[in-house]
Amino acid sequence: MSTKASFKRDVANHQLRIRLDEPGYKHLVCAVPGSSVFRFEIATFPNYLCFAGGMGEFVFSRESDMLNFFKTSAHNGAPNYDYWAEKCCGVDRSSGIKEFHLKAFISVINDLCEELEGEEERAFVKKELKCYPPISNGNEAFRWASELIYNGETVFPDFWECDFEVYTHRFKWCCHSILWAIDQYDAVKADQEIP
Repeated sequence: MSTKASFKRDVANHQLRIRLDEPGYKHLVCAVPGSSVFRFEIATFPNYLCFAGGMGEFVFSRESDMLNFFKTSAHNGAPNYDYWAEKCCGVDRSSGIKEFHLKAFISVINDLCEELEGEEERAFVKKELKCYPPISNGNEAFRWASELIYNGETVFPDFWECDFEVYTHRFKWCCHSILWAIDQYDAVKADQEIP
């Protein structure tokens, strides 16, 4: 299930409660009334947005109106993970922003193998990958690549430039929640303006 789909399921009965609504300062609580399951809070003050809840804690910094920043930098209403990750200055200690992903690592290796000149060298790399103990993090992946020698030369000398990490489920969930809270907030504000 995609993060977007699981997020929609997780917040299907959530309601927004506005605890503070001053220019530059907001405190939004999003939860099912009386429950803490998937509850999250968003607090803003000039140049910062803080997200806290069961899915982690993240702090972002960019401009004075952070709700507007997220709204205007989204991609057609969807999270802009790459840009928002750059603006994240406080990261959840449990899962962070990105994590090692084995499928991405294998994909990088397959792409690099296509660039190798000889079929024997490609076969050597694939054999070595199968024989190596399971790779479960970026350090092990870099160690494997640095120890991979064929005919006296490192097979992938520029492997350190490769990226085989993906955004964590928690980070993506947080990004979806920020947009959801902004939509809810905007709807409340629009209702208040109707005479």
